[in-house]
Amino acid sequence: MRNEQLNISGTYTWNVIDLASGDIVRSGESRNLIVDVGKDALAVDLAGGTDITIDTIKIGTGTTTFTAASTDLTTEIESKIATVNSSGNQVSAAALFTFASSYQIEEAGLFAGGVAFSLTNGISEDVNSTQGLSILWTITLG
Repeated sequence: MRNEQLNISGTYTWNVIDLASGDIVRSGESRNLIVDVGKDALAVDLAGGTDITIDTIKIGTGTTTFTAASTDLTTEIESKIATVNSSGNQVSAAALFTFASSYQIEEAGLFAGGVAFSLTNGISEDVNSTQGLSILWTITLG
């Protein structure tokens, strides 16, 4: 008998962009946390239940450390409908945020129909009205 496991992991990259020139000012990449409610939604979807569709990226200023039981950002400041693509065993979601004032972005989340799928508070970037923040999230099943 063959015993196979399905692993799910995620990474995200971010770029702070100078809006006037289009130049990348700062960037980073890190792993993220796939939260319990995201795993639960995926299991229901695989069992033929409600379809989940990754559709939104949110950002915030909260600094609370996320756990597997977390369900949302601590202090959301904005959400964007993500551009979502899939290829093989990966799903990617991307969004560009612009700002009317200055913020210290600390947290971000990937959501499917309002349900948190993946959360992180590893960004820690100062942004202002002359900059944009692009986020690319990649979820890998394997």
